[in-house]
Amino acid sequence: MCIRDRLSPAVRLTFWEQLAWCSGMAFFGTFFAVPLRERVIVQEQLPSPSGTATAKLMDVLHSEVGQEQKRAQWTTLRASFAAAFGCSLVVFFAPGLSNLHVMSWIGLPWITDWGWTLRPALAYVGQGLIMKEKAALSMLLGALISWGFMGPIARSRGWATGPMSSWETGPQGWLLWLAISLMLAESL
Repeated sequence: MCIRDRLSPAVRLTFWEQLAWCSGMAFFGTFFAVPLRERVIVQEQLPSPSGTATAKLMDVLHSEVGQEQKRAQWTTLRASFAAAFGCSLVVFFAPGLSNLHVMSWIGLPWITDWGWTLRPALAYVGQGLIMKEKAALSMLLGALISWGFMGPIARSRGWATGPMSSWETGPQGWLLWLAISLMLAESL
């Protein structure tokens, strides 16, 4: 289902409203990035998975190492690319494998309804290898607290009455704004 089909009624903004919205988002991103960078990169020294992967790739491509080590690095790079491409190709032709409802298989479909699924993508494995345990455990704890505790409370108290995936009235949207405010407060 396309996002355009889910917006009912469709959002229509004038030129000036669009300009105001884009400016607000640009300033929000800029002002949010500075304190978040200070906290996450300078103080905590957490690696950025995308930046670390890019730096490692550039190092492999342009490093001055022995011929045997260079061959081993290129072999590893090719094998990783082939494995990731193979997984993506399988998922493209068998879309049911892109999001496995493991909890439904073991008799807990209500957990699947809350979005707890397994997405077997090698990109997640790569990010997990680059991130340190502290960041990965923090993300897991945040997911458990928000989707296992706060989301159900918001639904039961009527704060988030819409469908689970709704950004406007559902728990997903409610938790998003709560998470953004927590990140802003923590970064200050």
